[in-house]
Amino acid sequence: YYKFRLTTAGTLTVNVGNVGLASVQSRDPSTPGILIVKDENQNFLSDNDEIIASSNSGQLIASLPAGTYYLRLAGMPQ
Repeated sequence: YYKFRLTTAGTLTVNVGNVGLASVQSRDPSTPGILIVKDENQNFLSDNDEIIASSNSGQLIASLPAGTYYLRLAGMPQ
């Protein structure tokens, strides 16, 4: 997980390429899935209702309000 904070609303763009990870959540075993999580209940888990955006294509673009978020590349250790 990578924690980040937006002080104002904005657009987040994430691009990942071949990082050599095998992931059951990714169409291409070398391209990890991308998850954006807002841990509303602060239990440090990515509960299904807390996943704000996701992508299996290696690219994610999301409009987010101000707040604290976590970025996870699926296939990487939590």
